[in-house]
Amino acid sequence: MYSESVPCIFKYLSFDKKSHLANFNSIFRKLEKKLPYHFNCIKIDTTREDWHFSIDKKYNFNIQTAQLGANVLFGGVQQFGILIASPEDSQTETFRKLVDFYLNRPGTSIHTLQILNHPYGLEACCQLNIRHIFVRMRIESLRYDYTTWFDCLRARPFETAEVDFVGMDYLILAEPVIYSAKKLCIKSSRAIPIRAISNLQSPWIFLDYNMTSPKVVNLCENWIQDKKPMGTTLTLFVFREKFELVNQAIDNRFEASSVQRSVEDREQVIVTSKDTNVKIFKNSQKQLIIQVVE
Repeated sequence: MYSESVPCIFKYLSFDKKSHLANFNSIFRKLEKKLPYHFNCIKIDTTREDWHFSIDKKYNFNIQTAQLGANVLFGGVQQFGILIASPEDSQTETFRKLVDFYLNRPGTSIHTLQILNHPYGLEACCQLNIRHIFVRMRIESLRYDYTTWFDCLRARPFETAEVDFVGMDYLILAEPVIYSAKKLCIKSSRAIPIRAISNLQSPWIFLDYNMTSPKVVNLCENWIQDKKPMGTTLTLFVFREKFELVNQAIDNRFEASSVQRSVEDREQVIVTSKDTNVKIFKNSQKQLIIQVVE
């Protein structure tokens, strides 16, 4: 009776109650380790001196470097004892144990995953089901290999993917779960080839990237030639000082007779090609919007 009913009841307990019971009882500890977690939000942040691991914006672990090993400051959860972390563990080793304990469980799902810099521990995790992902990299090295930790994120395309990278190259945009996300936001300080942008398959893309006016025109031409599916929208943020140059380049490349003023006070250029009609909007917020229409 005990062995059959306890696991069935235990898996429906709240995160708080499961954590509390597992921390003080070995039987519950074994049960808890076998169950997948379903998180609303996980944040992994190694940008600061104190590394940060946050669960649902409620349970927070700060991993500090100490003279011997690492110090762990945590709030809202009494579960760190389960990790069997040694006081001599380094900051990296301690962080990996945290990630492994909470995320390396088959069937675990995360509504929103935020990764700020290298996510130690993800490289050993099983496949995770993630709906929304935000990745911000501040690693000044073209040799940085994100694929060492990305494998557990390839289960299915994300609904929303936000990628903000400095230093690392653009190859992460070639990941199917990234380029086919329902909504894709990209911010980069490094050059991104026009073809890499054109290869993106997301139906809604926002691009914050300092692009020259000839490249903007080239991107518009590629978007037309590639015959993107109807409804596909690319919004390009243009730096204020370049907006007029981009504006002029668009008008010079495409026929002036096709320029119209829309009811939303957005100037639009309608470009017609074989099998594809494209509207190019230029709005007051210094944005260029390329949209495939009927």
